[in-house]
Amino acid sequence: MLYISRKRFLLICAGAATAIGIYCIANGFSYSILGSLDPKIRPTKSERSKNLESSLVELTQSSDPEVYAQKHGLYFANGRVRVVIELDNPNYALPASYGVEETRYENMIQALVVINKLLELSESPFVRFITIPMVPADQGRET
Repeated sequence: MLYISRKRFLLICAGAATAIGIYCIANGFSYSILGSLDPKIRPTKSERSKNLESSLVELTQSSDPEVYAQKHGLYFANGRVRVVIELDNPNYALPASYGVEETRYENMIQALVVINKLLELSESPFVRFITIPMVPADQGRET
């Protein structure tokens, strides 16, 4: 008979619970230790904003985007924010209604995107993720 110590058993259970939680969150399931897994209860894509960095989601929800951008070290001008868009298809062109493409490398575009279009752009089937550009610590945001 296989003997497992109580401590090892608890570690295995904790690891399994963590793995289940990560799987559920990644797949949009409603997950609670006290509740059950219900695949019918899923947040909509725009509620999750899974393709949009959280600081950009907050920027779109801010009552004063310019102040929010300045406070968080984001480049913001004329109602547009500088972002990096990771694409599924490197041949995809950013429509002019979303903003201005500044530069491109393989499947990445740096662009000034209209704030009101960020959520819509993040839901495009061609977009993997939208984030803010990385800036050296001594030239911008603190790390």
